[in-house]
Amino acid sequence: MIPQTAVSFLTPLRKKLDPAVWEETCRLLSQTIGSLQNQSNSAFTMVVAGHDRPALFDDLEDERFQFASIHFGDRALDRAWQIDKSWKLATAAATASKHSPRYYMSLDADDLLHRDLVAWMAQQNDPAILCDRAWEVDLDLGKALVRKDMSHRCQSTVAFKTSDFPLPKDCSWDEWVKVPFISVGHGDVKTYLEEQGRKWTVPPMNSMIYLRGHGSNVSDTAYTQHKLRRRLGFQLFGTKIGASFWQDFRLEEAK
Repeated sequence: MIPQTAVSFLTPLRKKLDPAVWEETCRLLSQTIGSLQNQSNSAFTMVVAGHDRPALFDDLEDERFQFASIHFGDRALDRAWQIDKSWKLATAAATASKHSPRYYMSLDADDLLHRDLVAWMAQQNDPAILCDRAWEVDLDLGKALVRKDMSHRCQSTVAFKTSDFPLPKDCSWDEWVKVPFISVGHGDVKTYLEEQGRKWTVPPMNSMIYLRGHGSNVSDTAYTQHKLRRRLGFQLFGTKIGASFWQDFRLEEAK
């Protein structure tokens, strides 16, 4: 039986197009699931929404993890990746509402969470939680940088309290736009919360890992003009990935 849910994580999964890319997508998702299974508090659920169901769910005997299928057929919506991702998030959010979580949070399929994050979240009561303190890891270089503004860089950093920001009942447009991280860009989330008169809090630890350098992150492929400058920053100021990255986050490269 699933314990009382402190937080539901909503994960959009990319389509199965190239077999090699799909294999890496599933490996990264398995690693993300591992970081959740490593949590010191088990009061969470995870809903992965996508077009194609990964085989790993066949062997995952843990009812906290659920896959929600979506199908667009040949509609134009299927070819607009940002709308496609939003529809997956809406599907995951509507599915997660059945678990009545106190908080819900978008979590990309390659992000990793600190093992004590759920335990800390379970003690909070503010309308929003921003995981601003986080590690950004470049797997190519084997180095990590601490970021203190991750909610401005990545969508998978903000948790909303359901009593202040209700989950959608279904995927209709009127319900869909209620989900803040669908209707509000992650770079604008603090402005949005201020305009709503809502407070937020930040976990005291480096609460997540944002992965780069594995070839599937959109920031690695879509923003190549910043790649050289970013890599130089890692080389000059980065921390070498050590054993704590495995112990706290289940980053496989740190074993």
